[in-house]
Amino acid sequence: MQVYSTDKRSDTQLLSRRLQDHFDYLSYVEKVKIDNRTLYRLVIGDFEKYSNAAECLQKLQIHLPDAFIVIIN
Repeated sequence: MQVYSTDKRSDTQLLSRRLQDHFDYLSYVEKVKIDNRTLYRLVIGDFEKYSNAAECLQKLQIHLPDAFIVIIN
């Protein structure tokens, strides 16, 4: 689930640590290039089922309304 994206790596890492401490979900920062810009995306969770990701999203949307589920095959 992607919960945040910015061009500031330090902001993304700080939020990652806060979410891990508060919600106890795995998280990682992913560096991506989009239109000649470098962005850092915060991705959390390693969910086996979509329903688990949806439950997590529901909890997080109170604090992170722009969070969304990314399905990777």
